This record gives sequence, C-alpha cells and structure tokens, in this order.
Amino acid sequence: MKKLLILLGTGYLTLITATAHAWHIDSYQTDIEIRQNGEITVTEEIQANFESDPHHGILRIIPTKDLRLKNLSVTGPYQKTRSASEISIITGSEDIILDSTQTYIFTYTISNAINYFEKHDELYWNVIGTQWDTEILSASSSITFPETDIPETDLQTLCYTGADGSTEQNCAIKATDSAITFQTTEKLNWYEGMTIVVGFPKGLIKQPNETLWIILDNLPFSLILIVFLILFTRWKTYGKDKKSRTIVPEYSPPEGLTPIEASILIDERADSKDISAIIIDLAIRGFLKIIETEEKTLAIFKNKDYKLQKLQNPEKPLHKFEKNLLEKLFGLESEVKISDLKNKFAKHLPELKKQMHESATEKQLFTTRPDKTKTKYIAVGIAATTLGFIGVGTLIYFPWGIPLGLSVIISGILTIIFGFYMPKKTDSGQELYEKILGLKLYIKTAEKDRIQFHEKRQHFEQLLPYAMIFNQTKHWASQFQDIYVEPPNWYTASSWGAAEAFSLTDFTHNLENCTSAMNTTLSSSKSRSSGFSGSSGFSGGFSGGGMGGGGGSAW
Repeated sequence: MKKLLILLGTGYLTLITATAHAWHIDSYQTDIEIRQNGEITVTEEIQANFESDPHHGILRIIPTKDLRLKNLSVTGPYQKTRSASEISIITGSEDIILDSTQTYIFTYTISNAINYFEKHDELYWNVIGTQWDTEILSASSSITFPETDIPETDLQTLCYTGADGSTEQNCAIKATDSAITFQTTEKLNWYEGMTIVVGFPKGLIKQPNETLWIILDNLPFSLILIVFLILFTRWKTYGKDKKSRTIVPEYSPPEGLTPIEASILIDERADSKDISAIIIDLAIRGFLKIIETEEKTLAIFKNKDYKLQKLQNPEKPLHKFEKNLLEKLFGLESEVKISDLKNKFAKHLPELKKQMHESATEKQLFTTRPDKTKTKYIAVGIAATTLGFIGVGTLIYFPWGIPLGLSVIISGILTIIFGFYMPKKTDSGQELYEKILGLKLYIKTAEKDRIQFHEKRQHFEQLLPYAMIFNQTKHWASQFQDIYVEPPNWYTASSWGAAEAFSLTDFTHNLENCTSAMNTTLSSSKSRSSGFSGSSGFSGGFSGGGMGGGGGSAW
C-alpha cells in the first residue's frame, strides 16, 4: 500500500511539473476595427512562450462556416489549408525549433460579422476561441468604430469567459471615445475562451446588400441556371417540334410507312415490343408463319412455345431491317422455336434498332437520327453527374466544393432529361406524325358500325401491327367479332379445330401471349456478376457562442 501511494504521488508531481513547464500563451490581444461598409478587420497578436517547452510554431484554426473571410495575412513563414468550415494555419518551419517567446500576428477581414436587428446592430464575436489546448495568461480585446464620438449611453457591452457554454464574466470592460476594451481578470485555462458582445445604434454602419451576398454565397448554383438556359435554347432552336394541328381520324397508315417507323415517330425510340410487332407484320405479309405448340412436362403440366416457320415471298420487297431481322431469327434454318432464341437473340438488338432508326432518318422523318441525338446528351449528362459525385467527395474541404459538386450533378441530370426531347421531326415527319396520331385515334375509338364500311378481313390484319404498337390490340379485335370469323393462315394454334370453333377473342388472347413471350425471350441475355443575422449575445449569450473564435495548438 505504501509503494502504491508513493507511485501515485510521484505520478501526480510529474503531471504538475509537466503542466507547469508546458508551452503557454503569455498574451493574446485581439483588435477589431468595425468599418463603415459593415466589414470588420481582425488583428490577433499572440505571444507564445516556448522557453520550457520548445516547438516549431503554433497552429491557428479560424472557423469560416457562414463567414466570408478575406485578406488573410500572417507574420513569418506559414502554411495554410482550407476546408468547408475552417482555415488551418501552421506557423514556423520544420527545420527550426523555438525555445523562446514568439509573437505571431494574424490579420483578416470578415464581410458578414455584424448582426442587424430592428433597434440596434451588434458584434457578437469569439475574440478567443475555446479550442486552445494551453493556458492563456492574459487576454484582451479592443473594438473601434468608424466614428469616435458615440455617446457611451448608446453602447451596450458584455463579455463572457470560460469553457464553451459558460456564462461567467471574468473580464473588465472600459469604453472611451476611441474604443471599447475588454480585459480578462483571470487566466484562461485549457479550452477556455473569451466572447464579447457590442451593441451600437443603427445607421452607424451601412448594412450590406443581402441579396448580393446570397448570390455570392450560392454562386456555384448559378451553374444550374446557366446550363438550363443553354439546354432550353438548344431545345427551342434544334429540338422543338412544330405544334400539331387538329388531329382527325385516319383510316389507313400513310403510304410506305412501316409500323416500326410509326412507332419511332410516336416515341422517338425502338423498343422490344416493336420487334414483336414487326414479326407479326412479316407474318401477315406472308414472310413467315407462327405455329403455337404445347409440350407436356411431368405428364401433367403444359408449356406453350411458338415456332416460327420461314416462308418464301419473292414478290414483296423487304426493308433492310426486316431482312436482317429474318436472318437473325432463322440463320440458315427454315424454322426456329422462340424458346431456342433465349439468351442468344438479344445481342442482335442494338444492330436492329440502329437500322430501324436509320430507316426513319433516310425517309427524312427526323433532322438527325433520334437515338444518336439522345445518346449524345445522355452520355454528356451521365459524365457530368459522375464528375459531380467525384467533386462532392474530393472538394468537400473547399468552401464551394459541395455546392459546386451538387450543381454539376443537377446540371448533368438536366442534360439527360433534355436529351429525351432533343430529336426533332422534319416538316414531312411532323405531317406523318399527325397522320399516325389520326390512325391511333381511329383504332382507339373504332366502332363496329363505322368499320362496316371497310368490311374486309384484311383491314383488321393491315392495322393489327399498328394496334399492337398503340397498345390497342384488344379494342381493335373486339370490333371485328362478326367480321373476322375464320382463323388466319399466318397463325396456327393447337387448340383450333373446325372453322366454326375459331374465336377472335381466343385468337387475340393467344396473340398477346405470343408477343409477350417474344418480348421476354428476344430481349433476354445472360446475367453477369457484377450569415446576415444571428442570435443576440445580450439574450442567452455565452462563451464561444459568437462567430469566429476557433483555437489552436503548438507543434
């Protein structure tokens, strides 16, 4: 027990000795000049005593969150780093050890330090922050105004000392014609500071233009507005289509316009469902036949599949993309099952879609290939968005880092959105677009009594691929119940027997199942792994509660 007490006593004495001989600040003087334009110039003079504890210099951390700091100067050699919320200043040199009292002077200007209230203006400032990891034997501050003849009765003053949140007032305040001075009456221990509050009459200084400050503080976000204006101008000049005229029903598709070209005119893209519509169109025109098959599994369940049978039809011409589609479907074979194309056909889709868009462009439906136009803007938008995310991560320590990164991200998203509206139709393309809308209107609102005029089964088949593109297959078929009473020669179902057993409703249901299987199978591929105002210091103020302050250390 005696040995334990000796060890504890020795440790305590060692700690007391180390503390007594640690470096400390003899004097910390902060002079603040309040200017007519509302700015303040802060001059800090710090006398650091290294006699018993040599160091290279000191580290001064100045908070900058919500503050506009400029014109920073430091006596002697120093290095500066800046983050979104503070500036860190390291004085001295790595090659030089200091063992005497050193004087360091920091000067800087703050543009938005004054708080503007209804009946007075106020400076609420941490002249010494609560983050210093050493003792400060003497701390003082002086405040000067643009005018020197302010009546003392028009001034309000307070001073707080101690750790962060303390309301102790261990300081003396003196007001003269030229300045207000604050002086601590006790030393400041580790992580203790001093905060001053000075209230003065309104009109003594000019209140800055808050709108201008808001603009300057949010300058990076102006990039969003600039990008939007550029994109909007380009869309209005190069992407905006003419306003459509009154749409009237059209009872047949425009001559020479295929279903896929009509689809591209509608939504400016080629989808997987368009491929199945082309296959149905090729079957109706006699280039292939669709045969519905059933296979039993476990002698109980039935799996439906669809066989495509290639037919020779030399009398009718094929478009380039139609010919290529047949080649990709059949290869050298005369028939193929849809299920056999799973994870095999999808690799051909980009080439086929490219040819479809080329066909629309060659017919001068668009000023440029719509897919290329979209891809260009989307690629730029994705690149910008990615760059923005990288910027947010890498520039987080810069004042404008996060706002700038977010601005680039939003600008990239805007570019992507505008990209979908940039393809522009030619005058002839716009005219055909209106006719297609008229055809869509007719198919969507078709009624039996009006269809009687076209009392031909080929009228149903001619417009069926267009009805599929317009998602109006069921409605279109429902109007032909009494007209289309025999099974088509281009589609065979195993459930059909005699002609009187054929039902157009069943056929439509079978056809929808078939196209759904095509859409799923043909697009499937193997998966891969993969600061103008603030709180008042006169109401609930405390040490460390104002702006500025910070702290520091030695190194």
